[in-house]
Amino acid sequence: MTSRQRNCILKKTLDLGDFGKDRAIFMKNIAHNLFYSILRAAISNHWYGLLAWFYSKVMEEVTVEGKIVRPSKKSNNKITVLVLSAYAFRKDPECLASSGELRILQIPRIWEARLFCCFYKQKETCCFKKNKLTKYIEDNDQCYQYKKTHRDFLHGFLPKLYKRLEIKCVINPHFRYLPDVDWGSVSKEIGVPYILINRDSRFTANADNIKRVTNLLKSVVKFEGSHMIVQNEYDKQICVNTNYVKKERISALGCMRMDSLLRRVKTAIPNMNSRKKIVFFPFNLRGVLVKAGLAQFFTDVNVALVQLAINHPEIDVVFKPKAEKTPWNKEVNVVFKELGINLQEISNIQVDPYLNVHDLLFEADVFCGLATTALLEAAIAGKPVIIPYFKEIQKTEYEDCLFFKNCYHLFDVAESMEELESIIIHRLNNPGIDENIMEGRKVAFENYVSSLNCDATEKHVSMIKRIVAEGST
Repeated sequence: MTSRQRNCILKKTLDLGDFGKDRAIFMKNIAHNLFYSILRAAISNHWYGLLAWFYSKVMEEVTVEGKIVRPSKKSNNKITVLVLSAYAFRKDPECLASSGELRILQIPRIWEARLFCCFYKQKETCCFKKNKLTKYIEDNDQCYQYKKTHRDFLHGFLPKLYKRLEIKCVINPHFRYLPDVDWGSVSKEIGVPYILINRDSRFTANADNIKRVTNLLKSVVKFEGSHMIVQNEYDKQICVNTNYVKKERISALGCMRMDSLLRRVKTAIPNMNSRKKIVFFPFNLRGVLVKAGLAQFFTDVNVALVQLAINHPEIDVVFKPKAEKTPWNKEVNVVFKELGINLQEISNIQVDPYLNVHDLLFEADVFCGLATTALLEAAIAGKPVIIPYFKEIQKTEYEDCLFFKNCYHLFDVAESMEELESIIIHRLNNPGIDENIMEGRKVAFENYVSSLNCDATEKHVSMIKRIVAEGST
């Protein structure tokens, strides 16, 4: 066979491969369009039974062990709770399921969104601009008509779905998640309690948050659910003071995922690793930090930690951003590129957003950061916590963005690059925390995060059972 013949055969093979890919894409598009045609037909013709059957099949169940499985056919005398926007919770559904007293079902994000988008056509309306759907809408507004049509549909659909799955309660993680707002409100109207378990506990972490959350709560529609649960009394007070929710319909019950952390703290074995480890929780270079002209501060903190890793190859330095793609990733890459820093060439530096924070609390020796609740979690675990509170950011407008500023006396504070490195080295060799400081840390943790009694999950389960027993009022 000549070279030309081989090339012709190869070209035909590649062409067939491309044809196969094109055919697969074509068939996928047909299936996609067919599905939406059937979904729209079922909605417009009010085929509630068919839709309830279909959605009961795509539901997921969270087991006591935290696994995601197909739903069991019966509730086994447990109260069945439907979780909306489960992806946004931080292990709360798993905590509720672990109690063994509730049957936890969750609807996959894509299926809740697809139903929602059949009523709100994002590309054709202004409903999604400036959180319009979470605010009061006049009757003559087009978005009001979309909302009314959606809620009318849910009034027919949800009773069928809830009866099929024995659902007695609905929960969601945030008051601004649009697909949940209508779903939860209609659930309450048809007699199935809707409980908002707010995933965040940082309403009062700093002055900037207090102002932002206060303005936000004043601008949105007042709470339409049966009960709201927040993590601490400070957050509860803001919700009540802004008239977002009535005092008798909100409770501060702590943070469920902290129960397991606190139990681990009580039984923790001292870290015996031969290599020392530092964990840094990065903060972003944007907003007030830029306005205040503090870009150099951002550079100095990140460079100081890199320099420490270079100067001390026996120490591991871990950068733990919140996600794979955050503003910090992009911003710090620009800084490092300009300075000729290549993290890939520094073997004792690790950048990993997927590391489990609670595991790190027991693996690492020193923690550093500015704008994260993880600082209090490290503090309650008895670890040295260092705040890069450099002189150039003191008494600037950035002060209002600093988390837990009133707790700085419970941490080590570094006022320069040099101090940051020297305090880290000192703390690696002297990790002990004074007893009075630890007592102050416990108070701060309970004020901002959760009770030290490891009973947040128990409180949430009891509240859900109580609300269901009382009915939607």
